[in-house]
Amino acid sequence: MRKISITLLAMTLIVQFVAGCSKEQPATPDLDDNVALILNFPDDPLVDSITSLHVFVVGDEVENPFQSSCPIDAAAGGQVEIMIGLPAGLQNRLTIHLVDTGGRVDFWSMSVIDIPSEGTINIALTLVQTAFGAASRVKIFRDILPWGSHALDEILAVNGITLGDGEAQYQIFASADMGSADLVPGEDLVIIANDQWQPFYDNYAAAEQHFNDFALNGGVILWEACDNGWAEGSIEQAGISLPARVDISPGYSSANYVCSSAWHLLTGVDSVLQGTYASHEGFTGLPDEAVIFTVDERSLPTLAVYDFGAGWVMVSGQPLEYAYDQAGVAGIGGLLPRIVCYLLGIQPQLAAYYGVEAYKNPANSPGPSARTVKQSWAQ
Repeated sequence: MRKISITLLAMTLIVQFVAGCSKEQPATPDLDDNVALILNFPDDPLVDSITSLHVFVVGDEVENPFQSSCPIDAAAGGQVEIMIGLPAGLQNRLTIHLVDTGGRVDFWSMSVIDIPSEGTINIALTLVQTAFGAASRVKIFRDILPWGSHALDEILAVNGITLGDGEAQYQIFASADMGSADLVPGEDLVIIANDQWQPFYDNYAAAEQHFNDFALNGGVILWEACDNGWAEGSIEQAGISLPARVDISPGYSSANYVCSSAWHLLTGVDSVLQGTYASHEGFTGLPDEAVIFTVDERSLPTLAVYDFGAGWVMVSGQPLEYAYDQAGVAGIGGLLPRIVCYLLGIQPQLAAYYGVEAYKNPANSPGPSARTVKQSWAQ
């Protein structure tokens, strides 16, 4: 284990990793080092590109979201200890992002902890790829079934996610509830369904800040931005800007291309994904830290995830539900179960275990329980 602490032997490292930490909120008072962060890196070649650590803390006793950053020397399969000053409080949510040389967030970890006002504590964190396991329950916003598909409901059922408001459960909300729905950062995965009618998108535009605040404070949004389908609703007509001012670029593409096999989300997926339309939209204006999974025939991103404050936003321009129903889960049809399971920290490779037919008929396949697989991709 590489330990970075205040000792004479480690003085050079102190300058680089401890003294180099900087508070990014001017109103935050200087804090004495009170937390030893013990970071356990996976045996993943992406780790070797990590150059910096970003820390976020929010909580009832934290007046403003706290942010700090440090340079870091990471190694695949290794361990580093960093001393840092964090605000005291009970049940603070601590989020760690690890950033590579290009500014992209490749790994993360989140923990709810009590930080004492006196003394120091040790916190061991296991890092996983970006946004994996970022939520434990689902809140779906839709007015109509996209392309008449029950795909999302089937996928949740086969993974043991049941109707309800508890952990490993899901709820469905109409767009009229967008501004008032209780969204809980650190717990909820909000899914904005594909292919909705115009009033749905108009209602989202009116409630846009509500969703942005949710993500900024640690929430997770899956924004299915494939519009102008059977329901004829238009995101552009509603004047919506996706979180971080990401915009859509309409354009039908018959093929999408996987950018890198290094991302667990797409492990084993063909390098070219084809469908009646593989995507309806590309995206422009993505943040530099975004992870881009697929692009269209114009080389525009069609599936990407990026950090937004302490939370995450995944955007897709693909007809995920339609593809699941029409193409089967072996190719592009497998994207929706992979995405949902990834964000919930569940093993998504069910098709390999049960076969396509069993996978799409939950009554014939028990599937693993909903919260059993955070170790599979994390290792």
